Amino acid sequence: MEKTTIKLKILFIGFLLAFGFELLLSINYSSIKPKSLQSSQSDGEAFNIPQKFQMTEFSEMSGKTINASSIHIELPESTWNLIDIKVNFTNITRLHEVKTIEDHYINKYKGIYNEKFHRFGRGVQLKLTEPTLIYGTYIYGYKTPGSVDISFQIRGYNSNDNNPNNTVYLSQTLNMSFIPSWYFQNFSSPIFLPIGNYYIVMNGSNIPRYSGTYYYWAYNDEDPTDPTLYSTEYNNDWDKGSTGSPFLYNLLVQSNILYYPEDINMTVEINDNYFNITNGLELGTGLFSFAGINYSPNDNYLHIPIHNNESVELIFNINYYIKIRNSYYSEGSLKITENSKNVWLISDTINRVSDNYYMRLNYSDSWYNTTVKINNENVTNEVTFNHNENYLLIHNETIPDVALLQITANSQIINFNVSIPLTKYKSGQKVKISIDVPASGGNITFIIFDSFGLEEYRETIFNPQESLIFSYELSNNPHKGEWKVFIYWYSNNDAGVETIRFSVISLTAPPNYGLILTVILTTIILGFTFYQLILRYNKFHELKKTKMYDKFMDILNINYIIISEKKSGLNLYEESFIGKVLSPTLISGYLNALNIFGIELTGSYEHSQTIKLDFENAKIIMSDFKSIRIIFLLKDNPSENFLKAIKSISYDIDRKYGKSIENFKGKRKEFIGIHEILKRYFFIPFIYPLKIIKSENINLNQSEKEILAKAKVLMKENKVNYIFSTFLMPQQKLDVKTAKIISSLIEKEIFNPIKLN
Repeated sequence: MEKTTIKLKILFIGFLLAFGFELLLSINYSSIKPKSLQSSQSDGEAFNIPQKFQMTEFSEMSGKTINASSIHIELPESTWNLIDIKVNFTNITRLHEVKTIEDHYINKYKGIYNEKFHRFGRGVQLKLTEPTLIYGTYIYGYKTPGSVDISFQIRGYNSNDNNPNNTVYLSQTLNMSFIPSWYFQNFSSPIFLPIGNYYIVMNGSNIPRYSGTYYYWAYNDEDPTDPTLYSTEYNNDWDKGSTGSPFLYNLLVQSNILYYPEDINMTVEINDNYFNITNGLELGTGLFSFAGINYSPNDNYLHIPIHNNESVELIFNINYYIKIRNSYYSEGSLKITENSKNVWLISDTINRVSDNYYMRLNYSDSWYNTTVKINNENVTNEVTFNHNENYLLIHNETIPDVALLQITANSQIINFNVSIPLTKYKSGQKVKISIDVPASGGNITFIIFDSFGLEEYRETIFNPQESLIFSYELSNNPHKGEWKVFIYWYSNNDAGVETIRFSVISLTAPPNYGLILTVILTTIILGFTFYQLILRYNKFHELKKTKMYDKFMDILNINYIIISEKKSGLNLYEESFIGKVLSPTLISGYLNALNIFGIELTGSYEHSQTIKLDFENAKIIMSDFKSIRIIFLLKDNPSENFLKAIKSISYDIDRKYGKSIENFKGKRKEFIGIHEILKRYFFIPFIYPLKIIKSENINLNQSEKEILAKAKVLMKENKVNYIFSTFLMPQQKLDVKTAKIISSLIEKEIFNPIKLN
């Protein structure tokens, strides 16, 4: 066997010597790359970009208000705008009016005091010819400085002696000062009195003897408005009432006067603009309507004042209808893949705010195959598409109270011009690429892969000019062979990708093919190079296989993810992969373990710091970056690539949510998009339970068909409607080939990941 091997080596070397010169002329070994790299590049590289899409939600609300003096309606939040409003007014009347009883002042007063000839109280008849709601009473009089407080009362009427009886309808402290004037007795609550007779009373029965307390109430005994009103005084008992000299008082009562709005120029005030209220069919009714107003109150309440030219406060009943609108940005993504169509994704959480609620999305005219799902149910057929104005409407009856909305669409790859002046470069040289940016603007991301298919460099240029030149300087020892540059262009509406290939060659000077010795040496070098290339390929293949194995093992290794605000410890996002949410006690135990062992992250605020800890049969990975703390609870130690990914996740979360985290007050809804960031680094759907949701009319290869059939059999045998990825592995142990097939079925939406908790 050994001799045969030696002979084969001699023949191989002889073959190289005989054909070496021809091989040197026809083959450039620096352009050769592993077969796996060639196939990977031809399949294209997927590039996922976080996106924000403007969603608009509408709500139509109606209701009524009794005894209002303005339009006051509660809104869902302060960000909502008023679009349309319609208000019907009824029973338009004054809030109240002054009813004059006796107001002719002739400078005559009667006192209330407790001196030698004491007078503890005074009263005057209140005569009501109709049911009356009284808001207050005006009394003309004054008091001396230092007087103690006395009471103002409305009492019942003794028809036998025409004086007050013991029934007290209202009693409060009398409002009066030292200057003779009208003083308003404001009732804390209006008093309704039926038709009949009553008494208005100033009651000083609590005045101490010789306290210097004097109150004076003006009266008119010369030409009273109503000389039939009785008045009386209190001296240990009420005297019989007498007519002809009533005390001065007026009433503030509810008005019974109805108005047409146009007669008093009733207007509504919206955003410093005034709009007329038109007359209704009957007295005391009116109508206001305005469509397309787009008014932003910047408040949780819509408050619309009502004005009139009578300078009186009106009161009315209203029936209202309003249409309101709120625009906000929803999280989403754009997936660009070479030789494929673009994939746009919008993910949003819906919270219905009224019984009549619907949503609108303006989309690009380049979108097609648009699909709308609510709670993972396809409702596309229930959505209205306006292809002329490029928007879709999700109707009221389609939206539950709380729901997860998902919208997907495709668009064609947009082509743009790229060029490279050279196709071969040496170490240390600058690679320059010219790009003509599409006229619609956007951003450009460059991703460079070396000859092994590994990412070497990435850069994004925001809002570039119409044309630009991208420059990248090769290192002093780059991998030889063919490199590839993916150039992704994307805007809010369109996207495209172009590729550039160039070769990195050796600095060795070309051999002198005229010399036989050089030919021989070069041939031997060529043979050795092929041998080394085979070793490099095998090493690359093993490295790639190990990396893929680690990728799936890292996914299956995750038990729990917690992302929190570092200073307060409040969770921004958490997710369990063990079928249940961990108890707060257990989580606290994990976190306290860090303190128990005296572990503290120190270092630059601007750099990520990571620690690992074994605790109670679990592995804890904690990484701090700025205000963000990420904690992974794992079954076993992760790979090095997993630890590198944690740092990148920290940077991505800070870039997208940094300011929101610094101002975090406990509302976690705005951080739901963290799930999409995690998915970019870990194929999380792989660990979820999987349901089969469709398989008809889908092109599958033989391996995919076999895995799908196996899944159906296992689900039927175990009488479940879902299955885990590991159940489909040989001996339920991780197999990279099987894992890649399962991932493909998930991408094709044949396997649908679900959450059980």
